[in-house]
Amino acid sequence: MGFRKAAELIRKSGGSYIGGRWVDGAETRTPITVSVQHREAGGSQDRRDPLPEDERAESSVTLYTSTELRPGGRPGVEADLVAVSGKVYEIKTVEPWQNGLISHYKATAAEVIA
Repeated sequence: MGFRKAAELIRKSGGSYIGGRWVDGAETRTPITVSVQHREAGGSQDRRDPLPEDERAESSVTLYTSTELRPGGRPGVEADLVAVSGKVYEIKTVEPWQNGLISHYKATAAEVIA
């Protein structure tokens, strides 16, 4: 896939309770490459849009990468973050496209506003 940019994958391992107190897991940062496709302002007209209506924002993007990304939403799994071009995006959905020709992952992500 062309038009890839240097980016950084930020992944937290699951935390745990130690002595009755929650302790966040370790954070790792890994260099990756991604192709960033900006989504329509206000969200897509497509009824299959994977983002909930309240998360469809001008700051949401579709990312294409050969690196497996993970969304949150499962117990003990925090969503990956991807830092690219001075912005940080939280992974919301991931579709694996492993067809053997140009295998990649398509992810929908929303900008993290600090």
